Amino acid sequence: MDLDNVFVADCETDGLIETVSKMHVLSVGFKNSSGEWSIKSTNTKVDVERVFCNPKNVIVMHNGRRYDKPVLEKIHNIKITATIIDSLSLAWWMYPTRSKEGKKFGLAAFGEDYGVPKPIVTDWENLTYEEYEHRCVEDVKINIQLWLDLKAKLDLMYIDSPKDKIRLINLLNWIMDCSFMQEKQGIKVDVSKTKENLERFEKLKEEKIDLLKKAMPKIPIKVKRSKPKSMTKKDGSLSVAGEKWMTLIKGCNLKDDYDGDIEEILSYEEPNPNSVKQKKDWLYSLGWIPQTFKHNRDKVTNEVKVVEQIMTEEKMLCPSILKLVEKEPAIEAFDGLTVLTHRMGLLKGFLSNMNSDEIISQGLQQLAVTMRWQHSVIVNLPRYTGKGDLRDGKWIRECLIAGEGNKIVQSDLSGIESRTSDHYTFFINPDRIKKTQMPYFDPHTEIAVSSGLMTSDEETFFIFKSALKDEPNLHIDTFSELYKPTEEVYKILSLSDDEQNSLIKKLKVQRSRGKTCNYASLYNVGSETLGRNLEITKKEAQKLIDSYWKIHFAVKEATKDFVTKQVEEETWVYNPISKFYYYCRNLKDLFSIVNQSSAVYCFNMWVWNCTQMGIFPVTQSHDDSAYVVSNENIKKTEGIISEAMRRVNNQLKLNVELACETQVGNNIAETH
Repeated sequence: MDLDNVFVADCETDGLIETVSKMHVLSVGFKNSSGEWSIKSTNTKVDVERVFCNPKNVIVMHNGRRYDKPVLEKIHNIKITATIIDSLSLAWWMYPTRSKEGKKFGLAAFGEDYGVPKPIVTDWENLTYEEYEHRCVEDVKINIQLWLDLKAKLDLMYIDSPKDKIRLINLLNWIMDCSFMQEKQGIKVDVSKTKENLERFEKLKEEKIDLLKKAMPKIPIKVKRSKPKSMTKKDGSLSVAGEKWMTLIKGCNLKDDYDGDIEEILSYEEPNPNSVKQKKDWLYSLGWIPQTFKHNRDKVTNEVKVVEQIMTEEKMLCPSILKLVEKEPAIEAFDGLTVLTHRMGLLKGFLSNMNSDEIISQGLQQLAVTMRWQHSVIVNLPRYTGKGDLRDGKWIRECLIAGEGNKIVQSDLSGIESRTSDHYTFFINPDRIKKTQMPYFDPHTEIAVSSGLMTSDEETFFIFKSALKDEPNLHIDTFSELYKPTEEVYKILSLSDDEQNSLIKKLKVQRSRGKTCNYASLYNVGSETLGRNLEITKKEAQKLIDSYWKIHFAVKEATKDFVTKQVEEETWVYNPISKFYYYCRNLKDLFSIVNQSSAVYCFNMWVWNCTQMGIFPVTQSHDDSAYVVSNENIKKTEGIISEAMRRVNNQLKLNVELACETQVGNNIAETH
């Protein structure tokens, strides 16, 4: 791929991929014999073939692999063999701060940066060739400048490893191909189930809102009154306005000569339980003492504004509000209101985004700094818990179905970020790596024990009871090499069921705190922030953090070997697994960026191998992918997924082996 000798192209057509039938114009930028950029336009199939059906050509196009390539193939009935570099995905990757600066990634936005305005066109069928050509040429001008900037930055970044620069472009191109295939395939929406669940949630939300409306105080409608300029008539008697004013101040027990402003209540309106201010005002009137806060930092002044929160980060009602239930039982209706609103939004999104065949596609709108996908339609599906309550992802996931004659084959990488972390620390702390690979090992109870949140005997009891749920025939003496029972464990197991369940609930809370500490400490969380999130003292939080780093000392040791590079006043860190550079906003995040990006790269390699064997996912997240396949191809698909995993292990040769788990079902809920 000769990056110094590329075409830059754009086309204008009469519609989207589904309906397109005509190419109005194709404009192609190229370097002439003098080394200057020239642009030529055409609308003939022969010219299109000359540029796009030559495997030696490299063509830069903006969103070219998701739109221009399939559109040109469809309109002209050709097979494009030239390499198309997608400048959109490359820009997502090379300009990681652009979104935070409030800028978009379309050619119109880049045109503003370069002083080349993108012509506005709203009619895609009836304009002249010259009008469409003008827009197309200006797009090419913008994209030429964008490509030159992107290439210059790439050259700086990969000056010592030009092959990795090509690998990066190829990977980003493949991501756009994968996104296109997701859009092409889509996943079917169970419309009746979606409407049924939406109606259920709407009814529940309405019930909660009605309950809160009856409990919350009505809102006064006020108007500010001022003393009239003319209090009397010419004969000295009070004017109409004067009489109203005197009546008003007497009703307020004010002196006759009062001339300040008065707030008059005209009426009262029903309270709005969706109003955060009204809810907080009501809670404060009941004696609320907040204990969950959000700290919003002003990017310009760096000042932090502390905002009290009704819900915790887990979307649970703050314990400080639950304390008020005895005083006002209706407060329980708050619980789940935010969750219901979120779930309803997801279900409405399914219905509004599906096509006439009731198919929806996940959508890719950008890439995170680790190269993880940021989706636009099917986003952040809540986790399946099996509890059947409001927070159970079942109600959302069961609405995405395989369709008649098909199944969903879903597979996820097992503990991928833990595996990649183990890879980097393998030779620094081999004993712990061995421990993490033992059956039933739980890193979250480990930190809880280390910090004194639970005893090792309580941990053994908790792990055993948890394992029994899936394997009821386990015995305490033989179930684990790692968790051996003591006399104290036998004593706990001899307690009554109620006493054991009470202890399990307590230990779940402590494990949850350990889990939060594990994830937050990897991002170098401070004791004040962790204490606030866990609702514990700063001292207790620091003890958790100290325990984490005592266990995970190898993380800091591994980080010392990471290489950083300054590129255009930005810090980029080199990933030894992918051999790519990743943007790093804070040096304290080095390990988390390298580790997360390693997990994403492993995932991409896994999916890439699947695509090379003929299957493309219909949805994917940071560690799982789902495929819609016919009933007769289930075993074949499972085999491909397994073989892809084997190939990844062979290709990457990490210090630890990666593994995947695969499930089959009629909908996304059944495959979890």
